[in-house]
Amino acid sequence: MSRRDYDRPILLSIIAILSILGGLLVAASGLIMITGGTAVALGGEDAEALGLSAAAVGAVALVLGLLIIVVGVGLFSGKTWAWWLTVIVYGLSAAMGLVNLALGNVSAALGLLIALIVLFYMTRKNTKGWFGV
Repeated sequence: MSRRDYDRPILLSIIAILSILGGLLVAASGLIMITGGTAVALGGEDAEALGLSAAAVGAVALVLGLLIIVVGVGLFSGKTWAWWLTVIVYGLSAAMGLVNLALGNVSAALGLLIALIVLFYMTRKNTKGWFGV
């Protein structure tokens, strides 16, 4: 069956929209860290290293936020690369959740559960059909 035979799954639309909103929050946080870190770095020699570190972390957060937005748009529009990227990222997240759980971090159970639910959902026939996978 071709991609035209499938409608966009409703839960996938929700995941895509949440991804876009989350990416906006991460990108905004990155911008705040960049501007705040730069301001701290200009405060003097003692604060320079701390400020530059905060700005560098902010830059990484900004790029990550933009990537999350792009993936959300890709999920919403049914891009095959977005399906693969989502499966890979949530697969790695599930693996890390298992490792953290094995190390005694009980709070990792929620992240593991979310990762497994998203992986399960992404491998359903209608969802894969929407992406043409």
